[in-house]
Amino acid sequence: MSGATPAEYFPLQTGDQWIYASSQRGQDSQLVEITRAEDFGGNQYFLYSGFGTQEWLRFNDQGALVAYDPAAKTERVVISPEGVFTPFLSPCNQTGHIVSTTADYKGPLGVYQGNIIEVTYDPGTCADAGLLRDLYLPYVGLVQRTVQTIAGPRTYDAVYIRVGGVLVATAPETSFTLALDNSSYDPDVTMRARLALRHTNADPLVLTFSTGQEFDVVLRNERGEPVYTWSIGKMFTQMVHQIQVNGEQNWEVLIPLAGLPPGRYTAKAFLSNEWKRSYVSIVGFRIVGAEPAQ
Repeated sequence: MSGATPAEYFPLQTGDQWIYASSQRGQDSQLVEITRAEDFGGNQYFLYSGFGTQEWLRFNDQGALVAYDPAAKTERVVISPEGVFTPFLSPCNQTGHIVSTTADYKGPLGVYQGNIIEVTYDPGTCADAGLLRDLYLPYVGLVQRTVQTIAGPRTYDAVYIRVGGVLVATAPETSFTLALDNSSYDPDVTMRARLALRHTNADPLVLTFSTGQEFDVVLRNERGEPVYTWSIGKMFTQMVHQIQVNGEQNWEVLIPLAGLPPGRYTAKAFLSNEWKRSYVSIVGFRIVGAEPAQ
């Protein structure tokens, strides 16, 4: 197949992440990520973790995706420029080949027509294990994998993809997250926190609040004692109101850390809707300095 190179369908940057959900109810999802980079023998490799394996990967000068073995100090080709695939650490001795660069895909991430790369694998030496088929979206990565199990074929579909620091695609979801502007702070500074309610399902999410307060943030020290609550001392209108979320709703909070001693803390954010604490997120952080003796 012409027009497709390994680099097009296998993104390789630190921080890239893919999450896959199984088609079989009750089965665990699969997290795949590029966690860090390191130099070996003058070449930079990226650590790939996922689907039960871990590999140091790079693209060589010939355009092949290769894996490096630090113990043996050798490389082996994982995906050749010709579109021949050798699965990571496969006990089944399989080989895969690109059979189409114009396949279609329909799954949790949406519908893609005519631009999917389809790879199928030979049976190899395993009767009830190994890969059957992979589908790749150029510059996004693997969007579907079908494997053989003793219970029959099992398919994993991508439900979340982040490439190059950018959220590329996500399946419809409802989530609530707290993000801090740092993981450690000097004493007496101000923390900037962002609360994000994300809802991407077809029907909008409607939340009802009994007052003008829509959220709160509580800081606790390492003994679990509350040391700061954002809402204390604030006045809120005593009026019922609603918000409708179809996409993402954000709140930004400035939290003074003055007077808090060095140590480890948690920030807990939650929405104040009628179903209190239905949306909760907790993040840890430190205030630097000489920490108190244990």
